[in-house]
Amino acid sequence: MQGLPTPEITVIRAGALGDVVLALPAVAALRGAFPGAHLRAVGYPVHWEVAGGLIDEVQSIDSAAMAGLLINSPTESLQRPLGSSDLVVAWTGQNPTAALRAIGVRRIIHAPPTPPPGVHVACWLLQSLAELSTAEGGSVMSNFELDAWRLPYSAVELQAGRRLLEEHALIGAVLIHPGAGAGWKRWSPGRFADTGMALQCYGQRVALIQGPADDEAVAAVQRHAMRPFPVIPPLDSRRLGALISQATCYLGNDSGVTHLAGAVGTPTVALFGPTDPAAWKPLGATTVLHHCLAPSREDGDIRVCDDPACLEAITVEETVQAIERAIVQNRVESRRQTR
Repeated sequence: MQGLPTPEITVIRAGALGDVVLALPAVAALRGAFPGAHLRAVGYPVHWEVAGGLIDEVQSIDSAAMAGLLINSPTESLQRPLGSSDLVVAWTGQNPTAALRAIGVRRIIHAPPTPPPGVHVACWLLQSLAELSTAEGGSVMSNFELDAWRLPYSAVELQAGRRLLEEHALIGAVLIHPGAGAGWKRWSPGRFADTGMALQCYGQRVALIQGPADDEAVAAVQRHAMRPFPVIPPLDSRRLGALISQATCYLGNDSGVTHLAGAVGTPTVALFGPTDPAAWKPLGATTVLHHCLAPSREDGDIRVCDDPACLEAITVEETVQAIERAIVQNRVESRRQTR
């Protein structure tokens, strides 16, 4: 890619919100290394909107044009959106190299989206770019610090997030998201309710986040609460991230929203059960609570054990304590930074 004035780079990652968030550090490394490139994402647009200005274009993986990619077969429809790519980075289960080469793509990087056991997925995807060099000859990864990375937001976006909290009278609140894509990733609604009520007893404001598929999860928590918690209604992922970034702390299951909370830098307490936090821990200032009671499978799968009691081993008391510690630690660090 050296010497190309305006290269086209295509990143293929078809996954849910959390999968996209964990891929964004690698996307940010590409953007930093090739700032003038036209950066295209192929995946689910509703999830890729969280990337904001890190990408220039999104193509739906479900579109007819991508049919050849899914079956690794070159087609005329695949040529139109991807044939002009100077580089394609495919984080896919099936290797599409043959189809991409057939339509004229000269450089292809492929890596499975699921990392080996014990390797964090964000590190895994970054490592897949190790062979790339910038125009100056340095590595794409050379100046990238994963621990310091935060999902970038403009001042206007952050102000809008704060206004949303103000509209709900929730400035300084702890936000709780009780949902998750899979039922086996969800802590019990009664424990979420007990945690929220305990925090209220300590003087914390508490609100629930309701995503598009969280009606029942939120309703179940409300049924266990002595009085209903305020609820933040569904927002698109970009606006939701701006809102969460203004919260005092966030609590949630292993879910896309929890990954979003970590990526925007909010002190986050993440509840893990049969999934492996070594591979899937949210980025940022995240405390993981995890008690694996059954022997773990070390086969690289997302789900590493089959005992749902792993999640229920997490107590309300330790969760409240983790939230309190995260809030105090954040205040200490904030004071340190302002000196």
